[in-house]
Amino acid sequence: MALAKKGLQREDVHEIDKRLNNNNEATPLLHTSLSELDIAISKNDTTESYFRAAKREFAWIASSASLTTLTLLLEMSFYTTNFLVVGRLGAKELGAMSLALTFQAVLAMGPAFGLVSAMDTFCSTAFTASRDKTLVGFHFQRGVIALAAHFILVTPIMWHSKSLFLFIGQDPEIAHFSGLFLRMQILSVLPFALFEATKRFMQAQGIMRAATIITTVVAPIHWINCYVFVLSDTYGMGFIGAPIVNAVSNWALLVGILLYIRKSPATEAWGGWKLGAFRNMWGYYRLAIPAVFTTCSGWICFELLALGASYFGAYQLAGNGIMLNTLQFLYHFSNGVGYSASPRIGNLIGEAKPRQARIAAHVSILMSTLIGIMCTLFVLLCGNWIVSIYTDDPNVVYETLKLGPVACILIVGDNLNAVLEAILRGIGHQNISANALVFGFYMFAVPLAIYLAYVPLSGIDLVIAKNDTTESYIHAAKRELKWMSSNSSWAILNLVLQSSFFFVNVVSVGHLGAKKLAAMSLSVTFHNIVVMSPIFGLLSAMDTFCSTAYTASRDRTLVGFHYQRGIVAVCTYFILVSPILWNAERILLRLGQDPEIAHLSGLYLRIQVVSLLPSSLYETTKRYLQAQGMMHAAAIVVAAVAPIQWVSSIVLVRSTRFGIGFIGAPIVNMIANTLLLSGVLLFARYSRAAESWGGWNMSVFGTMWEYYKLAIPAVITICAEWVGFELLVLGASYFGAYQLAANAIMLNTVGLIIAFSNGLGYSTGSRIGNLMGNAKPRQARIAAYMSLLATTFIGIMGTLFIWVYGVRWTSIYTPDPLVAIEVAKLVPVACVFMISDCLSPILAAVSRGLGHQKENANIFLLGFYACAFPIATYLGYVEHLETLGLWWGFCTGVIAVCILQAVYLFVWVNWRDEVRLCVIRLLKNSRGAVRHIDSE
Repeated sequence: MALAKKGLQREDVHEIDKRLNNNNEATPLLHTSLSELDIAISKNDTTESYFRAAKREFAWIASSASLTTLTLLLEMSFYTTNFLVVGRLGAKELGAMSLALTFQAVLAMGPAFGLVSAMDTFCSTAFTASRDKTLVGFHFQRGVIALAAHFILVTPIMWHSKSLFLFIGQDPEIAHFSGLFLRMQILSVLPFALFEATKRFMQAQGIMRAATIITTVVAPIHWINCYVFVLSDTYGMGFIGAPIVNAVSNWALLVGILLYIRKSPATEAWGGWKLGAFRNMWGYYRLAIPAVFTTCSGWICFELLALGASYFGAYQLAGNGIMLNTLQFLYHFSNGVGYSASPRIGNLIGEAKPRQARIAAHVSILMSTLIGIMCTLFVLLCGNWIVSIYTDDPNVVYETLKLGPVACILIVGDNLNAVLEAILRGIGHQNISANALVFGFYMFAVPLAIYLAYVPLSGIDLVIAKNDTTESYIHAAKRELKWMSSNSSWAILNLVLQSSFFFVNVVSVGHLGAKKLAAMSLSVTFHNIVVMSPIFGLLSAMDTFCSTAYTASRDRTLVGFHYQRGIVAVCTYFILVSPILWNAERILLRLGQDPEIAHLSGLYLRIQVVSLLPSSLYETTKRYLQAQGMMHAAAIVVAAVAPIQWVSSIVLVRSTRFGIGFIGAPIVNMIANTLLLSGVLLFARYSRAAESWGGWNMSVFGTMWEYYKLAIPAVITICAEWVGFELLVLGASYFGAYQLAANAIMLNTVGLIIAFSNGLGYSTGSRIGNLMGNAKPRQARIAAYMSLLATTFIGIMGTLFIWVYGVRWTSIYTPDPLVAIEVAKLVPVACVFMISDCLSPILAAVSRGLGHQKENANIFLLGFYACAFPIATYLGYVEHLETLGLWWGFCTGVIAVCILQAVYLFVWVNWRDEVRLCVIRLLKNSRGAVRHIDSE
């Protein structure tokens, strides 16, 4: 029920406000009756559930938006048709019309739309809040007065537009055509503006179909006229025919909608012309002027794109015009939602239904977001087809497709902006919208655009402009996916085969008894934490140095120089860690381990000392080869050694004739690692990698600190993750043998799937390093996106596998039903954990490729030790969720790490600047010159 039905006139509201203001803080609230306005709100506003009210508002806005969107698209088709027919006349004519329409939008139509937008507030609220429906017509008259005054002011400027274009340095031919177009457009401005005002008058009364019917009738006539009076051999007038057709169509729209009003219920809201409208214009302008600023801020900035593009030649100007026209067409889908939402919210506010109005606003925002996503996909997938509709000129097609990626990002935000502006108009807060847009566009967008477009490029920027890919996003993405799939398959095969070494050892030792299996498990845990995680961290600096040096340096032996630094780092750590491994038994006894298990583990680790150095040098050589794009090298060597390791493990551990029992497992590891190192060294010696080896260089010792500046943070990163998961095993051991076994099975299963993402990460790190060294930041960023897409697919497939086969998979490890029950409890959290844990290796690889190991280390420490551990401890031990709680805690930590990594790498980091930092880093760490870069 409206306020009018409660008898609340304007004077009543003022009286209510006056009485409310007389209440002071000393008045007891419990003894103060609600005001009449509060009573009206409590009686009128919706009390149904949020979702039920949202469904009703969605249905209302969707039905209304379909009409308003159709109206806007048909109006847009007028100018789209102009572009299509004028585009066939040539690039000069198309550019001139684009410039003319830009000028008209900034000078005439932008302010006109701002002036009539005040009607969205006044007319919609007056229709539901007032007994006198002619108050809607009164505000309509004020809108007409504002538009007429604006038309009188703007006409002389449009008439002399040619002189203005020449003054600001436009091409004389384009300035002539644009000025001629705008002189003819004077006949179109006033009727179209009055049509928009009349359309708002109707929409405020809920009559959305009026403008739709009129534009549906006029649009086909306009399309035919465009072809006949522009392109036709018989009646065609060429370029000048386009503005003449616009004038005829706009007058037809105005006459049509006025006739519709005459025969519709809207006549009840027309009370005749009133001179009082002139006396109240300042109240109208108080909302209209901020709306003009809002509209013009957006319009001017977008139209300045066309003005700015005009300085870069006819092809870029035409390409910019095509993309802006396409975006404007798609923008109208959300704009239609805004035109429906604004009067709807105004009507609800006038009816004293603020909660329902707020729900309508939420629904409008949701609809706009969905529309923006769909439009983005459309531009991304159909870019070539869209451009072919406008022109066949290959230069214009090329310039338009270059704008595709940034246009996709722009669409979602611009669609949201349309609805948010409409909501503010509905509640009469145009000033807030004006301030926000003026600040956003003129304090941020315009300065940044000027800098990016006009500031001269530095030497690095020129190299990037020359080297980086200029092909469409889709083509570049396809190429990177093809590269990733072919090269990552080798890295994944390598990791899977290396993982099989441990798996075969577990199977062999498992047949010797529980004590020996537990001793080997403890040894491997100790070995991973103390030895392998620091080794992998030290070597990760090679992912940065070797990969960038391979493409950025004239001297390919610079790759071998950084390879030697990796060898020095690994050998130094070997000297430090060997005494710890040799005395591992004492350390384990100090930690309270079972003496027999501690003895066996110590024996295992002493023999592993011999295996440590070849294993580490194999990993070093593998990174050296991968940095040069030879992903297949390590995979071939491991494929040759793996069968030997499998057979040796069975023979030396389990065989009754040749087996030496538990001690055979580390001896087999030593043999396998020595064979791996020999194999990759032979491959490097007799492959093109030999060109990158310049002999031993003693200067590597003088630059080791710069190497450690990247290596030490990487050690922290890997240790933080490895220690975290090993502590997960330790924590599960306190909840009994069944939960410990289930935890081990699930960790092993997840580890097998993560091996695919780790393999993808190894190739990603080298690929990004190569591209950054070759001054191709855009292609490097696309490669990162494609790697994330591929690992997401791996995570989804792994999640489906665990969800469908998780419990059955347990039977491979053990037939015990109690262990299977505990595994089933972990399946849901493992599914959530899987995707984020697959993303983490890729994000870490991108960080290594860019040389941001330090920042990555900080993120991992924050995610694991400030998030994962506290939550896991609380859920596992305080809430008594036990192993399940530990998994949920670690799952939360991994998700937090992924979010922080993604925000840092793709929002905070400037990838173009990273090329410069890459060059500086190489110059500080190397003795060679840098390719493509001047000595300056």
